[in-house]
Amino acid sequence: MLVVEVLEGRDLKARGSSTYVECSIQGLGRALAKPQRSRSVREVDSSTFEDAEFTFDPLTERDARDGGDLIIKIMDDRDRVVGETTVSLEKLAGGVNRKTLRLDSAGAVVRINARF
Repeated sequence: MLVVEVLEGRDLKARGSSTYVECSIQGLGRALAKPQRSRSVREVDSSTFEDAEFTFDPLTERDARDGGDLIIKIMDDRDRVVGETTVSLEKLAGGVNRKTLRLDSAGAVVRINARF
């Protein structure tokens, strides 16, 4: 089982009045689950996501070595993508703590924990 916790986002520059996290897995050749979503928070530039913990089961560390990607999207209250990042599951195989990932929007980052 993979557990991913999105701790915070910085320099998001969201246009709406709130943000939330959407997290999914792709590229394993089998469907896991539809994208999972956190609750919205009222912070739009720098957000602390208190309930953005996502569990992907069944997904093992062995599966991670076979490929696939974790997709993290920060969304605004109108379901528009504020920023998105993709990280290889293989890079998460040993677990990460407070790893910073750059979003595709200029200057924005998220910080995550991940463990199997």
